[in-house]
Amino acid sequence: MRCNEMTKGQVLFCEDCGFEVQVIKECGEECELGACCTGDISCCGKPMKLKE
Repeated sequence: MRCNEMTKGQVLFCEDCGFEVQVIKECGEECELGACCTGDISCCGKPMKLKE
């Protein structure tokens, strides 16, 4: 999942080590155009998963 696809309050987690990160502030307009999003947010060499 890329940062411009996430909304405030969502949590990503790593299936390998359990690390979690929560969106506190959403990306701005620059990011929606892909300016800072170069790929999936990853941990332990794998893309992090959305916690539901």
